[in-house]
Amino acid sequence: MEAPHHSHTGNTDALIEHLASAVHARRMTVPAILFLEAHKPLTSLFHAAAVMSLPMLLPLFGARARELPAFLRSRDNVERLIRRIEELQDTVPAAKGDDG
Repeated sequence: MEAPHHSHTGNTDALIEHLASAVHARRMTVPAILFLEAHKPLTSLFHAAAVMSLPMLLPLFGARARELPAFLRSRDNVERLIRRIEELQDTVPAAKGDDG
């Protein structure tokens, strides 16, 4: 049996950090984790969709859109993103607004 493919490249790590920080800064950790956990089984489908829609995503998101298919290639990457969001939630206070 072949070992599972893990995509732990510098680009993937940077993308995970960027996404987790963006979610945390917007104080959306709980909805993001719920969304990612609920859709984790569909990662391979999202990978195929990202590959097919890449030409449409490039004008909207620029060069960063090229990282999305590689990120979605492995369900492990989604799990790493969830763990990083949880780490930020536990260790770094989110920026507070004028709500009190």
